[in-house]
Amino acid sequence: MNLLSRLVLVTVLVCAGFGLAYWIVIEQGRGDIRSLMRDLASERSARFDTATQLQGAGLESLVSSYAWWDDMVKFMDQPDEKWAADNVDNIVGIPNGGDAVWVLDAELRLLHTIDEHYQRLAAPFSSPEALRRAIGDRFTFRYFTFVDGSLWEIYGAAIQDAKFWRHQTPVRGYLLLGKKWDDAWLRQLDSLLGARLTLHPPGADLPKTGPLHESRRLLKGPDGQPLALLDLRFNHELLESARQALILRAFYLVVGAVVAIALLVGVVAYLVLRPLGQITRSLESRVPAHLTGLLDSRTEFGEIARLVAGQMRWGRMLEEEMRRQLERAHPESARRDAEANEALRIRLAGNIHDGPIQSIYAAGLQLAAVQTAAEQGAAPRPEQINAITAMLQQATSDLRNLILELEPEELRERDLETALQRIERHFGQFARCKFDLAIPDGALDGLSRDAQTQLYYVCRELASNALRHARPATASLRFALEPGFLHLDWRNDGVGPRPKNTGLGNGLRNIERRITDLGGTVRFAATPAGDWALHAEVPYASLTASGSAGSLV
Repeated sequence: MNLLSRLVLVTVLVCAGFGLAYWIVIEQGRGDIRSLMRDLASERSARFDTATQLQGAGLESLVSSYAWWDDMVKFMDQPDEKWAADNVDNIVGIPNGGDAVWVLDAELRLLHTIDEHYQRLAAPFSSPEALRRAIGDRFTFRYFTFVDGSLWEIYGAAIQDAKFWRHQTPVRGYLLLGKKWDDAWLRQLDSLLGARLTLHPPGADLPKTGPLHESRRLLKGPDGQPLALLDLRFNHELLESARQALILRAFYLVVGAVVAIALLVGVVAYLVLRPLGQITRSLESRVPAHLTGLLDSRTEFGEIARLVAGQMRWGRMLEEEMRRQLERAHPESARRDAEANEALRIRLAGNIHDGPIQSIYAAGLQLAAVQTAAEQGAAPRPEQINAITAMLQQATSDLRNLILELEPEELRERDLETALQRIERHFGQFARCKFDLAIPDGALDGLSRDAQTQLYYVCRELASNALRHARPATASLRFALEPGFLHLDWRNDGVGPRPKNTGLGNGLRNIERRITDLGGTVRFAATPAGDWALHAEVPYASLTASGSAGSLV
């Protein structure tokens, strides 16, 4: 093909490319608008849910705290209107409070009610059976209903004894806190959503204003029947953004057309420089993908591209063959690498579970105690705050040490016996548990740092398991010496052990693995007295730094 024919062909291709580019830009603009429509629909739903959750979170917390109050449980046994007026009515009409409150017994009979105008209201449900089906086995719930012709959102919680977990004590009654969906509440939601909210009957025929401008929600009662239609009207900022983007792309298209016509003068140079650039990049990067389009060309550049691609293909085949030869010559190397990686993963997982996670969980227990005291009106004690801070700092240090493959923070500047004494002090000061630690003189002397680390994690996991699952009043950890062996005995009372058919938890698996890695054995079971006990014995040969058995006995 002569130069003129190529020039004509390039001109035709540029024109066709211009038309294709115009079509692509228009289609991209339409796609962007459709994407904006989907994003706006998701944003509407998310913003409405977030706004109602934010507004309702305080009410849910308020009704839950009152429902899990000892005095409220006593009120269910002996209803007293004066006590209710002094202690329950004060959550109505306050900032961030409800507009009405209802107290029901376990059979959903109304015991007490008051609204912000000190008026008694009807029960906020059509029938007890429908509400009971809606509640099911939940301890907290929320639903919409009509009370005296007005739409209300009800936040409810089961009244239960706070000394037990919710699933361990029967429901004594229900405390309901209502929020009236009046004009003031809708205006407050308007300010959060940036939209205008209106309520309509469920079957209302509302005029359509376009899919980008509105969103609607059907509010249902506890029996699933529709109560009201919520209409949300949004602004047009996203639509305006899409329109401006489309105009901007059209402008770029016009500018691109002018530039494309100007570039026709350099077409001949382009037909030469482009394939040369592809070949150069392919040689520099040793990647034949840059030659795509030239390999099927019947020009001189196509021939060069095919030669370059062939040489690269032969080079890759030679490298692959060398790798296979090395693997056949050293078959154990790959297997050892895989086993080492798996062992490292298991060890790090166990260290994280037995180290930082235990500190974080202990801090959580202390925070729960502070929260319970705060709900009862008691200020947190400085020693509690200091203990939580110390536990979180210890977790941070342990994580940092694990990253650097070092030992636990507790063992950085002290021996194992001192670290175990700190666990004993923790039990007495913060867990309110009588703890007996017995270590014979010299029993833990001469242990390697790795053995001390493993034994420390074992003891720490035993203590954490007892606090999490047994809530013991007493616990003990004893070490004993026998010729060639170190014995470890743990015992705690409290809640009985997990049934056997549920399998071992992560903690017991980690304990068993650590003792086994040290060459020892471990047994654990419930005692006839109802306690839980664990016995482990480890040979001194695997514990001492020198590896000589009986060096300490």
